Amino acid sequence: MRALPASLCLALVGAPAACIGAQDTGDEAAVRTVVDRYLHGLKFNDVASLKEAFWPDAKLYFVGRDGHLGQLTQADWYKGFVASAGKEEQGTLRITTLEVTRDVASVKVVEDYPASRYTDYLSLVKFDGRWWIVNKIYTSERTTGGGAAATPALPAFVPKSQHGSVSQRIAGARVTIEYNRPVARGRELFGKLVPYDAVWQPGADTATTIALSTAIRINGQMLAAGTYSLWAVPGPDKWTIIFNRVQPVWHRNYPEGQDALRVTAMTRTGPHVESLMYSFPMVDSTKAELDLRWGTVIVPLQLEVP
Repeated sequence: MRALPASLCLALVGAPAACIGAQDTGDEAAVRTVVDRYLHGLKFNDVASLKEAFWPDAKLYFVGRDGHLGQLTQADWYKGFVASAGKEEQGTLRITTLEVTRDVASVKVVEDYPASRYTDYLSLVKFDGRWWIVNKIYTSERTTGGGAAATPALPAFVPKSQHGSVSQRIAGARVTIEYNRPVARGRELFGKLVPYDAVWQPGADTATTIALSTAIRINGQMLAAGTYSLWAVPGPDKWTIIFNRVQPVWHRNYPEGQDALRVTAMTRTGPHVESLMYSFPMVDSTKAELDLRWGTVIVPLQLEVP
């Protein structure tokens, strides 16, 4: 078992002092980021996102509808998401309370689904400069129509980077891209927010995927049918685009040693695009151009069905 700092043990097994609110707004934002990953994992049945939020030895407890206290391993809990991986749940997820005291935090989350409500209490700790969920206890109840929140709530969880998809038929092949769309918001993007000469995931949250129904030639190189996570190494004028065998995966966890293909692409400039976008500006009988666009940068890929 991986060791945790002593302050966490006091928070979990000692008599906790009353929380006095966030002393550091940076920590409060960092805690919210971790909880957002958790909510994204619940909303989209995304195990990679959940694993990014939880400490590997975190404990999960629940109060059953008959009043008994149960415990789940993370492995068993994750199994419940596998069959619906990527499917968006119909419901409203929101943070109702969030309190931070130095290196520990407590968050209450309410999840309203069409026929049930779950209430989660999350304990978090800051360890080696990074916040983790180390304990979760939850209860559930049946409702009708999702039910109204019993307590004043912060705004419902809505990902900052909204989900998008694009699909195109080229000859007998189908190419489908699923991705989340980060927003520029006035920031200087490439060479600043996104460093040059380092692996970056062109998307947000769960890594962008590209699915090929048949083998396709990309910038002159063959890539077998399958689904791949998409990565890039940006440069001022030339990018490396990486097709990786591992998916789904969190956007910060590049799976080294699992690349199926790397190609280079020369960039060009165009009108500003506020939210990252993939598009097919040209398609003919056997060829197409796939563009990755963000800001004024366009990264074109030439696709050809043999």
